[in-house]
Amino acid sequence: MKKKALLAGAGLVLALTLFGCAGVREMARNVGTAVSETVEKAPQLFSSGGRELERQIEELESASVQEEMPGHQEYYFHQADEQEKKIYRQIQSGIEDFETDILLTTADDSLIDRTYQMVLMDHPEYFWAQNAGNTRKILYSTYARLEPGYNISEEEAREQTAQMEEMAEEILTDIYQEGNIYLTARLIYEYIISNTEYVQNENDQNIAGVFLQREAVCAGYARAFQYLCEKAEIECIYVTGDARDTVEGHAWNIVNLDGDYYYVDATYGDMPEFSSSLQEDQMLYDYFCPFPEEYEQLVTPDAGLVLPACIATANNYYVRNASCFDTFDRQELYNYFVMQIDQKNRVIHFKYTNREAYDRAKAELRENGLLDELAGYYMDYYQLDTLNYRYGALDELYTFYVGMP
Repeated sequence: MKKKALLAGAGLVLALTLFGCAGVREMARNVGTAVSETVEKAPQLFSSGGRELERQIEELESASVQEEMPGHQEYYFHQADEQEKKIYRQIQSGIEDFETDILLTTADDSLIDRTYQMVLMDHPEYFWAQNAGNTRKILYSTYARLEPGYNISEEEAREQTAQMEEMAEEILTDIYQEGNIYLTARLIYEYIISNTEYVQNENDQNIAGVFLQREAVCAGYARAFQYLCEKAEIECIYVTGDARDTVEGHAWNIVNLDGDYYYVDATYGDMPEFSSSLQEDQMLYDYFCPFPEEYEQLVTPDAGLVLPACIATANNYYVRNASCFDTFDRQELYNYFVMQIDQKNRVIHFKYTNREAYDRAKAELRENGLLDELAGYYMDYYQLDTLNYRYGALDELYTFYVGMP
């Protein structure tokens, strides 16, 4: 019998380098630098011709606040108090109508910032107000004017909106799973990762970057996920904050699956440098419903955001696929590999729930010959004389990947 030669391939990755989103800080926290110019306490303009303005303000003040917007979930709106809701609706109506001078019935600077950000976080479809530059507000003694810096014309926005709505309908026609919101959400996650490159451009923080240019940063990924989930009637929240060990902001989602809330981070799921070392077009499922205590070590939401607690693990990808282990057992892991190879899976991935079990598995795989044993079984199964396999690990998430040809 011809002796087999085992070739262990390059591509060992034992630590995950996290990244933030360049530019997301401009729109991420309470408007911040997005509102770049403020004129505080400008003179009241109720003199010549001011009666019409006074009438407009009185009309806005007396208007009832619409509590529900058909087709929109508006998570942050429903966390707001009555005054915030009123200003939210004034801003939201102005952006939707493409107004360049939005009259607001408050002169509270922080209130305007806060509610403006709520609108942009609740409404991914307002892409023309995201990635915006020179947004300006002018504060008077009892009211204010907000001048959003739209990035395209109204005509272009309406045309692109129609185009993206048609695309969303086609996408969901292909992937929507009646009665299975978990699978629908996972297929949305897969679609965004498969069709988007992490590239900065003029639309990198909005849905136009994903659907029209197929290029975005984290805000674009997260808003596109939110946009499709909302159209699929899956509760989804857009979240901003910080990525660990970076000076840049980050954006991700929280999604409600079967009554429990889970984190979803399509940006981190799209790591071509890692996945291509294993197999072409391999995406990472580690950031679709990750274990909350692990994911919370990687990101921190912005202060002031009131978010639902993510504590469930039942819809974690590895839990659902019986590839998550609490303790290391060499025979158990060997049997798992055999099953995966028998099922003709080319990338075998699995995780542990704790550092101790993960470290033991890492030692057995690399130092004590378990990977060579598994590769030997693979060569026997496919009657190969040589094998160049690839191995990687996400150290923070206790996950292993082994790529076979």
